Amino acid sequence: MSIIVPNAIVLAWSEGDLHLRVPSAYRPAVGDVVARCWRKHNNYAKVGIDEPFKPRTSRAQGKLHALISALAPIIDMTFDDCKLFVKKEATELGYPMVQKTKFKGTKHEYTYSEPQSEADASTAQEHMLIVTAQKIGAERGHDLEAEYEMRMRGM
Repeated sequence: MSIIVPNAIVLAWSEGDLHLRVPSAYRPAVGDVVARCWRKHNNYAKVGIDEPFKPRTSRAQGKLHALISALAPIIDMTFDDCKLFVKKEATELGYPMVQKTKFKGTKHEYTYSEPQSEADASTAQEHMLIVTAQKIGAERGHDLEAEYEMRMRGM
């Protein structure tokens, strides 16, 4: 069991001690994980810390998916292949890569890099994907933005 608290406040950091304020909406879930650590793991916990970011919006996600749906047949790819292609191309703009490890049973096979899942994208990263899809479309003679706007007006 784990919990991600997207807006915890760091109160203090001193000589290895970290003090956080957890927003009230997350306190019950965090309390459950902490209680399990105390009961089952001798007070040990695995903690991940990251910089906060503004999560992507459903509007931007919808636009990206519409652009990829329009782009996929233009470049003769499936939706999923086109989305992966766009993410790979967006790494040139700074879209993040993540390390993945393949295991077979308990045996480590290999580690590889792939573009971050769109589900973990910030608004800025989602924008990188949108711009990249538009660029790929433009390179093939299609103004995906204009086509998108026309489709949206018709709804």
